[in-house]
Amino acid sequence: MLAQLARLPLAELSGSVSLKINQLEWQQGQVPHAIGRLQWNNAAVTVAETARLGDIVIALTENKRWPLHAIISNRGGEIKLEGNANVSEDGNYSLNLNMLPDKSASSNVRSSLSMIAKPRPNGSFQLNNNGNLKTFGLI
Repeated sequence: MLAQLARLPLAELSGSVSLKINQLEWQQGQVPHAIGRLQWNNAAVTVAETARLGDIVIALTENKRWPLHAIISNRGGEIKLEGNANVSEDGNYSLNLNMLPDKSASSNVRSSLSMIAKPRPNGSFQLNNNGNLKTFGLI
């Protein structure tokens, strides 16, 4: 489902995920309000070739505008990740993620990034997606 949310339909995801929720308020049919942390260790995405992403941390917060706000970053791996995701009360979401491959990233990994994200002059790739969680049956 994560691959679908990121609009990576042919991707295979691997690694281990742990979730620590400090606060959660969720009613059926509504967007959850959550504060906590999701950690994806030894994260990897395989499309044509496996891209090692290291350990990804998604810090969940909320504010008046967004009942669900996520700050995304990683440590290690061959692609540096920085970004955020937001979900509104009606289920509309936006994902903004900057991906910067390091020198160890193969040309296949870079080509795969260019298929899903916009290349930037500094060598990074910008992924911007949006939609509604209802599409995925999540609310």
